[in-house]
Amino acid sequence: MEIVKRISIVAIPAALVLGLFGLAPLASAATNAEVTLNFVGINCEGCTITYTPDSVTTGMPATIKNGSVTFTSESGTLAPGYFAIDGDRFANLNAVTTISFMYKGTKSGSTVSRSQAVKSNKVFPCWAGTDTTEEFTVRVGTVVDRGALGKNKRAVIAWVQPTPASADISGTSYATNRGRFILNGDIKCSS
Repeated sequence: MEIVKRISIVAIPAALVLGLFGLAPLASAATNAEVTLNFVGINCEGCTITYTPDSVTTGMPATIKNGSVTFTSESGTLAPGYFAIDGDRFANLNAVTTISFMYKGTKSGSTVSRSQAVKSNKVFPCWAGTDTTEEFTVRVGTVVDRGALGKNKRAVIAWVQPTPASADISGTSYATNRGRFILNGDIKCSS
């Protein structure tokens, strides 16, 4: 009988020590939000994508590598904002060309052709942000635009395809120029 008592007295401290050294389940750490943009269409490898959330004054630039860019939060969420696209092969219009999330009149899940995009009069350039992980495909093309010197130049146009869920869109619609929303300054994307 005395042997049984000794085993239980030894077993309890042993279980406690094993739990302290990592054999017990640990609480999981909070995950950060993340958004990945995958680019298709014309080759835009090396182009700069700048994410500008409402909460910052200067956007966060990233370079397209292997056809994609990923933005990760440091605080657990990514705030509503817009994505700008630029590259050396495109005309410099002294303005920011945004990636369009939805053209007015299109439905979630629809495929927008280049022709439809160029003919659209209104666009939603703002993304609603996330506290999880999201991924979008962005179609990249060009349109002819008149540069500052009066010469025709190739300018970038980019839009999410297929059109994302309305929950991924934020803010109001803006007038387009050949299917693109071009801005000088900032816009507010929060609803």
